[in-house]
Amino acid sequence: MKYWKPIILKEYEPTKLWVLNPKDIFEIDKINNLAKTEIFEIKANNIIKAKQYVWIVKVNNKNIQVLPKIFWENNDSIIKNLLYMLSYTKKLKIKESDIAHLWQIQDLFEIFIYIFAKELLELLRKDFKKNYNLIEENSSFLKGKLLFSQHIKNNLFNKSKFFVEYEKMDENILLNIFLNSVCNKLIKITNSKSNFKLLSKCVFILKDIDTKIFKSVNQLNNLKFNKQNKEYKEVFWLAKLLYFWNSPDFSSNLEDNFSILFDMNVLFEEFIAEFIKKNENEFWIKSITSQSTSKYVFNNNKFLLKPDIILDFESNTRLIIDTKYKKICNESSINYWVSSNDIYQMFVYGMRYFEVTQNEKNIVLLYPLYEQAVNTIYNSEENIKIYIKTINLNFDLSIKEWRNNLIDELKEIIIK
Repeated sequence: MKYWKPIILKEYEPTKLWVLNPKDIFEIDKINNLAKTEIFEIKANNIIKAKQYVWIVKVNNKNIQVLPKIFWENNDSIIKNLLYMLSYTKKLKIKESDIAHLWQIQDLFEIFIYIFAKELLELLRKDFKKNYNLIEENSSFLKGKLLFSQHIKNNLFNKSKFFVEYEKMDENILLNIFLNSVCNKLIKITNSKSNFKLLSKCVFILKDIDTKIFKSVNQLNNLKFNKQNKEYKEVFWLAKLLYFWNSPDFSSNLEDNFSILFDMNVLFEEFIAEFIKKNENEFWIKSITSQSTSKYVFNNNKFLLKPDIILDFESNTRLIIDTKYKKICNESSINYWVSSNDIYQMFVYGMRYFEVTQNEKNIVLLYPLYEQAVNTIYNSEENIKIYIKTINLNFDLSIKEWRNNLIDELKEIIIK
């Protein structure tokens, strides 16, 4: 397989890709259609504009990666910070001590394979799962339970056979079959010698497992996790991500192509919520809820509201934080490029999530910092205060000193 270095793109930045041919563009457009959203905006002359998704895709052996634009002032920390945020929000099972090693690979595709293969190999060596499978067969021996109707149907004139049902301890369970399929697929895709070695070790342990090809993620719906196999839950989730992406028909339709996608809107929101939760003692918070769905715009339960973060403090005050993964500008622009719809949305939150008599109705629209910080406030006659704030994530999040700076910055935003 010919090796292609990763083609790196920034979010929202139009890029002309000379290495792509019409077949590649066709495949990328097909991925857009399967994802049911426009991950890439495809323009004339091989110009592609990435949207708000961190994306890894292999198309015809070409490796295309879209990385968050908010980290580009500190190039050494782009992948490191992304891994930290994915780990922090529990989207990936990565030990903090492993991040310093992983980010040096500088290829997200291979990083994901490495995390999967390393975790799976450790599990297989520690506890290779077997289970009792229910077997139905026409046997030469009477064992288990005789299935009388099937026995008559199959053996009316054959007295030497018995159609029986019995349980057999077997390693060909659904979990192992799927994991083996994932490993065999990734071995053909990876360009990393270390990943090939890890995956080969996994395949060797799973060598007696049926090489069943999965056509649909729905086949895995019957797979349940309990006390006996719960340690495989995380690696199973990553295996599904690697094999299916998030479309049930992705694998069968794109065969040799592969894609992983994270919406930075969601990741930014979840990271801020988790960071506040894990450091809530620093902010004197009584309770914190995220994605609350208890209110509606109208009394007849129409138009559900869902604020990102609601903070209630010991002082009986409340603060709503709504994260927006958008670029806003300095005061020379009209309303800092803040969307009118975002302001209308915050105003409704102010009307529904605070008591009428409450003096302080504070809401923060929180954006990632790009070129310049923004810090302003809008007041309404209803005593609703909407703060427009930016937060700087453009430093090495894996270093504790920098995380302490982030705590200090959040204190200035949260504590009124």
